Amino acid sequence: MLIQPQLKSAFWLVLMMVGFVMPSLSLNIRANEDDITLTNEDRAEIVRDVLTREITRRREEESKYRTLKKGEKTGELQIILSTLNIEPELVPKVTDVKFILMKPDEIETRMKLEGRAQYLAFSEFRVEGSKVIVTLLDNNWSRKARAFVSSKSSRYEYSQANGKWAGKLINSGMLIS
Repeated sequence: MLIQPQLKSAFWLVLMMVGFVMPSLSLNIRANEDDITLTNEDRAEIVRDVLTREITRRREEESKYRTLKKGEKTGELQIILSTLNIEPELVPKVTDVKFILMKPDEIETRMKLEGRAQYLAFSEFRVEGSKVIVTLLDNNWSRKARAFVSSKSSRYEYSQANGKWAGKLINSGMLIS
């Protein structure tokens, strides 16, 4: 694998950030004695909620910068979603949204061919007692004039109430290199 030096540095910077900031990088959850056990239905409900929040955020951001003509609808939103740490069957079907599931090496290849890639990745999905902590990264890599990386991290805490999962954003941040 031949990568330009700046791109290689940016790649390792993001990997280090994920490694140091995110204590768990797996959906394969091991339950401690006090931890709840998640079913695939639980995971699917949580994944749907996190992705719905991201879709809403993107649509709101798009509406700030784009004025629709009378009668014009927003187009289908296409989102690349890394399969790292997520099982494809957990990804919901959402009206006017197409999730393009890609393996991490496919994303890297796309970045090399097109010079940029923007994608979402679940970097954390872990049980803490009766709560579930989920972190979604919105990564944007570009190697146009120089290597550029931005990664927005949104961390959520979910708990179950009345048989439904309710989540709240507990922190978010952004890294730009």
